[in-house]
Amino acid sequence: MNPLTDPGYLERFFPRSGDGEDQIALAFYFGFYFPDGYLAETRRRVLDVCRAYWRLCGGELKWMTRPVACTWRSVPDGYDIDAWERELAVASYRKFAPGSAAAGTRAIDGEHPPGESEAAWLSSFASRDWMWSMIFHSGRGRSEAGAYQILGLGNAVQRRRYSYLYLFVPPHWFAERDEHPLMRYLEWSAMLGARHGTAGLGIVPAEDEAIRGRTAGLARSLAAQCPGLEICDPLGQWGVAWGGLLSPNWLSMIDDDLIESLGGPSALTERIAGASPDGAVRLHRFDGGAVLSAGEHPALYEDQTPGVPPEAYKVVAGLLKPIRSTRAWGFWGAADGGADWLGRFDS
Repeated sequence: MNPLTDPGYLERFFPRSGDGEDQIALAFYFGFYFPDGYLAETRRRVLDVCRAYWRLCGGELKWMTRPVACTWRSVPDGYDIDAWERELAVASYRKFAPGSAAAGTRAIDGEHPPGESEAAWLSSFASRDWMWSMIFHSGRGRSEAGAYQILGLGNAVQRRRYSYLYLFVPPHWFAERDEHPLMRYLEWSAMLGARHGTAGLGIVPAEDEAIRGRTAGLARSLAAQCPGLEICDPLGQWGVAWGGLLSPNWLSMIDDDLIESLGGPSALTERIAGASPDGAVRLHRFDGGAVLSAGEHPALYEDQTPGVPPEAYKVVAGLLKPIRSTRAWGFWGAADGGADWLGRFDS
């Protein structure tokens, strides 16, 4: 039996607040990691993917953080990704413009607004390098863990930080539509051109530090019983991603450079055939990289045995081990810096 359909199990591991709001969400996630997200071209690609997501799910998003200020507010009626980018441009100029408290400081290494008019700044912002962050979610309240989310950060490697984009939908979302998550991940991976990432079933914390503190132990216990679930805490995991891939999941994406570091497409294809003679693990190419799929569907554990990692996930973990991160970095739901969690599929 799938424990995630057991009401008692759900009540234990997916608690609700006194107001009935979810404190941990179960979702299907698409994760992407990439360097130098502050670059204008990278931001353009990120926003193209976000627009595609918004066309599908934007009406579900209720809460957001303001660009630059990072304070919470409800998503305005008629809002979209283009409105977010305009707001980012305006807020960035007004924070660093001449005469402001932050005038003359550097918003990113080597970058700060020159002494020009706001109109000139806004007209050229699309071509400017600039740091950014975004959070949108579907919670009924600001602190509820939503199953629909956009989480993104455009950073600079000079600060030893990777950038990321995570997109979430409820687990049943694809069953209600005539499409496959693999096809969607291939499409968005080609659009974004990320370095690496994963997609599959994951648990998502609330955007509230106190709630995260109360639920970290539950997340750790749930993840131990269902190792096929990903702990989705990208802000907490950015330090891990700097050192290489995180642990694999149902879908694991790598770009062409990483494929070459593994010996190239032909060598990787041969190793997959040798490691997975039953064909459970497959390689799916897209323009700029490839996605490895571990089975036909996401799995929580192997052969109806809680706590035992899915065998196909272990195969992918072995294939990608040379380029996986070995950095321990504490994040929500992880113990001892997360090293055991990152290596949970290793035999």
